Amino acid sequence: MTDLKSSRRAVLGAAGASFFMAGVARAATTDIFPIVETADGRLRGLVSGGVKVFKGVPYGADTSGPNRFRPPQPVKPWAGVRDALDYGQVCPQTPGDRRSDYANLIYLDIQPGGMGEDCLNLNVWTPELSRSARKPVIVRFHGGGFYGGSSNSPGMDGEMQARHGDCVVVSVNHRLSAFGFLHLADSGAPAAFAQSGMAGMLDLAAALRWVNRNIEAFGGDPSRVLIIGQSGGGAKVSGLMAMPSAAGLFHRAVQMSGAMLRVAPRERAQATADAFLKTLNLAGGDVRRLQSIPAYDLLSAQADMEAGQRLRGEAPNAFTPVLDGVAMPPPPIRPRRPGDQRRRADDRLDHARRAELPPAELRRDLGRRRKGLHAPAGRPDGRDPPDVPRRGSAGGALPHPVAGHQRHGARRQFRHGRAEGGAGPCAGLCLSVEGSEPGLGRALWRDARG
Repeated sequence: MTDLKSSRRAVLGAAGASFFMAGVARAATTDIFPIVETADGRLRGLVSGGVKVFKGVPYGADTSGPNRFRPPQPVKPWAGVRDALDYGQVCPQTPGDRRSDYANLIYLDIQPGGMGEDCLNLNVWTPELSRSARKPVIVRFHGGGFYGGSSNSPGMDGEMQARHGDCVVVSVNHRLSAFGFLHLADSGAPAAFAQSGMAGMLDLAAALRWVNRNIEAFGGDPSRVLIIGQSGGGAKVSGLMAMPSAAGLFHRAVQMSGAMLRVAPRERAQATADAFLKTLNLAGGDVRRLQSIPAYDLLSAQADMEAGQRLRGEAPNAFTPVLDGVAMPPPPIRPRRPGDQRRRADDRLDHARRAELPPAELRRDLGRRRKGLHAPAGRPDGRDPPDVPRRGSAGGALPHPVAGHQRHGARRQFRHGRAEGGAGPCAGLCLSVEGSEPGLGRALWRDARG
């Protein structure tokens, strides 16, 4: 009897130990591979040094076949748990030329994930997954003009930014060049392709809608979204400020050295599309055939059109956003008041005058300018212009994180009136930064958190 009781205790003990170890294993797995519930289904990420990372998250359907040249289509919800452990595809593009020092500097040739048309995906880095965390959200758009680059490149990694900035970082991939900006509306294409010349920008608006719907599950605050881009990414920020489809989806905007003041008129975009179609021996009405052509044939035709600019060492600009009157009704930036053109002429004269100053006098001149440029609203006397809200009011103006002539330029923007876009989702809250300075990131995150 004693042996029976002992055996029973041993069996129960072993079962309890197994149950406990299984619980520990499940907890450990959850700690390393966190699972998040999104509007489209559950995602499994990976923890890296305390930061939760989700890569290759789809925000739109595959853009190949019948979806090619059309606005982004919704993701089909999935059952079970989908792995978000590796980068997704990037838009097909001509590889970065490593004979260029700049391409080597920014690792333009390194695009993990591989090329393909299933490229509507984004990456998320977050320090905390609690819905109550309500951390500020930084959405980053990659450079490379509108022809190349991706958010999978080493320079777009958001882990350190999420860790030290205590914010949720999102980077976005989207359609580029002919895949994203081939304007077919005036070349005989059906009405369904009226926005084909803006498909790549519509992708970005779709990514912002995904952020609005889902970022709370990643510890982010959907009411505190800052969009930022450098070079081509800055131009994308400009474009989003003028797009009705992006209205209300972001609350602050930062352009770093890539402000886009104008977009391609329809006439130029049509000429580009006609030349592209001629290269493929197609007409504008042959959209279905155009959708069935292999992606590498489209990329080859695109490369032929860009060859001249690349040979001259210029950034290709054959395929760029189009003023189509639908996705983008007005140009991104336009003067708001009659005196703006005269003021800009005065500013050019001012810059020309300072360019001719001897170095010592130039330093004194810049010193005098810097002296009063630390006022948060951007005026030397600290007063807000009438059309710029004070910080703490609805929206609030960005602070002053630019140095010397750069800070002077930002101040001048505020003083001379806001950039106006058709949608106006971020009117008065855009800061254009030429270059950077120590502390820029801290200033931006502080404002995003405010």
